[in-house]
Amino acid sequence: MAGQQLMYAIDVINYDVGCGSSSFVVSVSASGGFSVSPPTSTISLKSASSGYLWAYVTSPSVIADGDSPLTVTVQREGSTQTASTTSWYKVYSSDTVAPTLYWPSPGDGATITGRSYNVAASSNDDRAVKKIELYLDNAYVSTKACDNVSYTCQINYGWSTRLGQHTATFKSYDWMGNVGVLTTTFTVN
Repeated sequence: MAGQQLMYAIDVINYDVGCGSSSFVVSVSASGGFSVSPPTSTISLKSASSGYLWAYVTSPSVIADGDSPLTVTVQREGSTQTASTTSWYKVYSSDTVAPTLYWPSPGDGATITGRSYNVAASSNDDRAVKKIELYLDNAYVSTKACDNVSYTCQINYGWSTRLGQHTATFKSYDWMGNVGVLTTTFTVN
């Protein structure tokens, strides 16, 4: 949404092999009116290793819906060589479409066995999935927080089974408050 701050993870990889550590300077640039604040702009990495830096990007409070480019540039300290990539900050002010849930496990009508079971479902949205909640037999058990720009997300929950018939209800939320719901009924033998 306009004026919202998003956090971006920047994965820096040192492809050198058999060398010592190197320091890299990371910069992030965005369209006019955007505010970019990386808490740290330098990372030191051993050869053949990687690490993350974070950038906080805030869109202008008044901006048209659409995609705005974010360019990340990495430069090895003491070198003129750089590498760049572009990602996108997606702004939208209205959305009435709820996220879709799919691939529930266990599936509707399934019979499962064993002492434990991995209850899972996936969700996607035309904008971005914010979180997925799981309810077993109408009792809340878990939430999966999705990253700020993910179109898809998955929840996994290790459940200690109980004999009998049960329900799993998955609720997926997008950033505009739309909620998609999927309920499955299954039996544990």
